[in-house]
Amino acid sequence: MSLSGSLKVQVNFTQTKTPDNTTAQAVIAHALTLSFSDGVAAGNADVIWTDTRTLAASASETIDLRGTLTNTYGDAAVFADIRAILVTAATANTNNVNVTKPSTSPETGAPLFLASGDGIAVRPGGFFAWGCPDATGIPTVAGTADKIGFANSSGSTEVIYTVTIIGASA
Repeated sequence: MSLSGSLKVQVNFTQTKTPDNTTAQAVIAHALTLSFSDGVAAGNADVIWTDTRTLAASASETIDLRGTLTNTYGDAAVFADIRAILVTAATANTNNVNVTKPSTSPETGAPLFLASGDGIAVRPGGFFAWGCPDATGIPTVAGTADKIGFANSSGSTEVIYTVTIIGASA
């Protein structure tokens, strides 16, 4: 089985101002595409995992990047490192989906964020994306640095999120 594809982030806006007798426009365009071909070297990836998940009010979970994840075909999805991640929060959510580096043993987090317990709130309808094309990515170590945490920010309602992780097996 082989893997290839790309992650694209694009900003494309026009800002308009209408001073006396004229119209001025500024176009802001910024894009980045990370393309991956099959393999484990720089610019490569050979593992992908995606899932849409639901967290009850105040619930949290950890995803073990070297544990029991399986891909679309039911094969093990074991990440030696992460090359890209995309997390989207459902528009209908009323709470945030917090993506974190778990800080308590044995759920020691993969170094997606700098310090244990750090993270980012993905607001309803929003997203978090990270990627790099190099051969190191975010390295994982079984049992000590291989988890990503997800938490519902409130006790009022459930949240739904989709996560896609792309990486290398070695």
